[in-house]
Amino acid sequence: MTPELTLSPEHRAFRDRVRRLVREKVEPRADEIDRTNDFPWDLVEVFKKEGLLSILTPAEYGGPGMDYTSTALLAEELAYGSGGFACFVLTNTFAPMMIARHGTEEQKKRYLPRFAEGALGNVVAITEQHAGSDMAAMETSGVLRDGQWVLNGDKYYGEPLEVAQIMYVFARTSAQRGSHGISCFVLERDTPGLSVGPRADSLGFRGAGLAQIMLRDVKVPRENLIGSEGAGIRVCRELMDTVAATNSVPVGLAQRAYDLALEHARERTTFGKPIIAHQAVMFGLVEMAMKLEAARSMIYRACAGIDAGESDPALCQMASTFTNDACLAVGNEALAVFGGHANLDRYHPVTRALRDLKTAATGGGGARNIRLSIIGRGLFAQKGERGKP
Repeated sequence: MTPELTLSPEHRAFRDRVRRLVREKVEPRADEIDRTNDFPWDLVEVFKKEGLLSILTPAEYGGPGMDYTSTALLAEELAYGSGGFACFVLTNTFAPMMIARHGTEEQKKRYLPRFAEGALGNVVAITEQHAGSDMAAMETSGVLRDGQWVLNGDKYYGEPLEVAQIMYVFARTSAQRGSHGISCFVLERDTPGLSVGPRADSLGFRGAGLAQIMLRDVKVPRENLIGSEGAGIRVCRELMDTVAATNSVPVGLAQRAYDLALEHARERTTFGKPIIAHQAVMFGLVEMAMKLEAARSMIYRACAGIDAGESDPALCQMASTFTNDACLAVGNEALAVFGGHANLDRYHPVTRALRDLKTAATGGGGARNIRLSIIGRGLFAQKGERGKP
């Protein structure tokens, strides 16, 4: 099933174009990417030529200037082919937005045309050994010295830090200001003192370029500060709410798992009939289909709000949290349909989808309870609206 009624003819045409490209180019490479964990440079070149690496880059700076619904469509179709590649492309799609929203005009002119031409970037380099969802616990420091910021610290396993040419790095620039002492900087990969550490041997999203970066007396010009000093967490959270709303990667992964399980249930026979004819299996597939449609509907509702200029942070986080939960349940049920056929094979397509879904549910954007806190604050701050607490 597909969200035909919620999509314009232009959106459907875009989705179908991406779907054909994924079936032709991405699906045949998915198993190899997962097994080797190598970054798929060949696919990057294909999608760069198609103008699909940075579709949110504003048109006035040379980009396609597409909307957030298109971003969700892109992410879902890509994830159907490869979770790791979808993770990278979604990250790269949002890379220009930190500057587009909060950068100076000089920063926009310097960086946005590069993204439009296919430069690779990350969204946020935040996570550290002792800091992730709790961004205020960040230990990476930024000290203003001789007119430049000097950064020191380590960032753990952001995507695609292994290959990113432009990076957003967050650092504590004031020890006395708590969460208000975090600032955001844009860095070039070849900046002296910045080095890339080992690639993560991750459970899921393999091939996404997850890696560590180390900062040793990295000198950053003052003009590379994004937004105002101390506004880093606010800048980050605003972007991550939007990323959450468009993150239909779990939907694509779960749709793939469901399709494989449905096909298997029609072909596999027990007691003289296909297992889909057994009510328990059929009901399980029905539950999967319902969860998929509910998750997809929430994602597209959230995207429609952003496209209409009515972004709701609570709804964005609701869409992401529900989608992660529902799609992970679909993946688990799909594995149950296959039984030993998939449980005994780490690289089975359904097992791969489940690993990616588990990584999505526990990965970027903050822990689940952090998301619930954001949703709660958004809901309980609103009064007098029907359906609101």
